[in-house]
Amino acid sequence: MNTQIKFFAESRPAVRAQAGAALIVVLIILVAMTIAGVSGMQMSSLEERMSANSRDRMFALQAAEAALRVGQVRAKTQLLSGANAACMNGLCSFGAAPDPITYDWSAASTKHVVVDKNDASNGISPQSSGDPGFFTEKVGARKNAACGQWVEVARVVSRAQGIDPSTTVLLESYIEIGGCS
Repeated sequence: MNTQIKFFAESRPAVRAQAGAALIVVLIILVAMTIAGVSGMQMSSLEERMSANSRDRMFALQAAEAALRVGQVRAKTQLLSGANAACMNGLCSFGAAPDPITYDWSAASTKHVVVDKNDASNGISPQSSGDPGFFTEKVGARKNAACGQWVEVARVVSRAQGIDPSTTVLLESYIEIGGCS
């Protein structure tokens, strides 16, 4: 019986020496898990903001494309007869169109046409922060290679905003007016 007591008495100091080490290891693991959790939450927040910005950009792009389509129709039907140096009704003669980047696209400006975002036929989301607009410019003529006739060339520029007014999209296209039938 004395041997057994001696055996247990000799092994107890080793168990006491390991008790503190286990606490330190658990604390290190807990800190590592906390850091991983916090970085995961930050990553999730970043992805959510990226998704919202992408959605906002798509709203603005769709509105600008719809305004561009309206402008192309207007250019084909009215630009040849209505182009003027003052750009009234968004119909600009050659060289009279404003720079679309520095131009004031507010409703007070008269060189562009505002497309009503609440008109469902335009295909523009009413969630956009501002009404999209466009202007057209007669830029010249060129000979159509297919039929040999001269056709007028027009530039159509549109601009729209997303849900956030700082999200802005500018689109520009060139179209032929008249020509081969």
